[in-house]
Amino acid sequence: MKRRVIAIVLATLVCVMVALTVGCTHKFTCGMCNKEVNEAGHKVTVMGKEIEICDECNKKYEAAKTLAGGLMG
Repeated sequence: MKRRVIAIVLATLVCVMVALTVGCTHKFTCGMCNKEVNEAGHKVTVMGKEIEICDECNKKYEAAKTLAGGLMG
């Protein structure tokens, strides 16, 4: 009986972990580099239009935004 309870608890934990790691990603085309990626994505507003970009482009976008903010203010 005790083994069965442990097996059920372990199976439940595995299901929860899989749901947490897989549930946050989706396949989309990056609005900046046009690559098809499978990740969480980042929503940004560029020239008044909201687009979804990949992690790599988001790093570049944030760096450019920081640089521009330093130059402007």
